[in-house]
Amino acid sequence: MLSGTKAAGFPPTIMPAMAARTAAAKKRLILDIKGRDLLESLPFRPSVIKPNLEELLQTYAPEKATTWRSGGDEKAMRDLVAQVGREYKEKYGAWLVVTRGSLPTLFWDGERLLEHPVNPVEVLNPIGSGDSFNVGVATALEDGATIAEAVAEGTRLGGLNAERLKPGSII
Repeated sequence: MLSGTKAAGFPPTIMPAMAARTAAAKKRLILDIKGRDLLESLPFRPSVIKPNLEELLQTYAPEKATTWRSGGDEKAMRDLVAQVGREYKEKYGAWLVVTRGSLPTLFWDGERLLEHPVNPVEVLNPIGSGDSFNVGVATALEDGATIAEAVAEGTRLGGLNAERLKPGSII
């Protein structure tokens, strides 16, 4: 799993290089990265690409990012997610999963855009919830789950993380 933004000082090729090594080792690759790092890692055929909505917009429609933050056009946003999801599945064999905080998670299952609700929780600390979500998705897929089942497990673990003060303490 490649997740986050690389720290200053790393070469611009570090994320694609790590994606290449993961693919060469024939391991499942999940990308939770954005922009150039994401686009240059796609040829290594990740299983899942999981940006949040802001990261997806920064990568594909930066001119719309500000509009979306202030309410935006829900249909246009869904159309973009469906378009990118279709492209990722057709070109790279990857599922696209887009988290949106407390709003339902959107994902392309290979045929259509679906959504999974986010259960309301009392948020104590959201730090690490995206990583917890990714762990749920990865673990479920390794256990043979469908992408819909994997998104449900990711949602569950992301919520558990947000309910705790200490990030990553979901047990």
